Amino acid sequence: MFREPILRNPFSQQAGAQTLASVGPAIRVAVPPGGSESLKVKIYNVAGELVRTMDAGTVAGGSFHYLTNFQCRNDDGNVLSNGVYFGEAQFGSKRKFFKMAIIKGSGL
Repeated sequence: MFREPILRNPFSQQAGAQTLASVGPAIRVAVPPGGSESLKVKIYNVAGELVRTMDAGTVAGGSFHYLTNFQCRNDDGNVLSNGVYFGEAQFGSKRKFFKMAIIKGSGL
């Protein structure tokens, strides 16, 4: 269904390519093939509390989508603490869960 979320290539040599250095922390979601659907990503802490909700709107299936508005912040705009977080990507009626780590001192 979904592929694992991966950050974009920070070593891209293509002219004008956006890299992690120019965009900041981002979440890359590979959406399954099919028609256009709504893409939503929710981030939870280890206690299962919802800390961030991002709505990417309608995106085309079979493509990669970058959520560059994440910036390691919660819905109130506060920087998230270092640690493990869980994410839920929902594309239409399909869902995929993933985990990620935020490590302070990594340039955030």
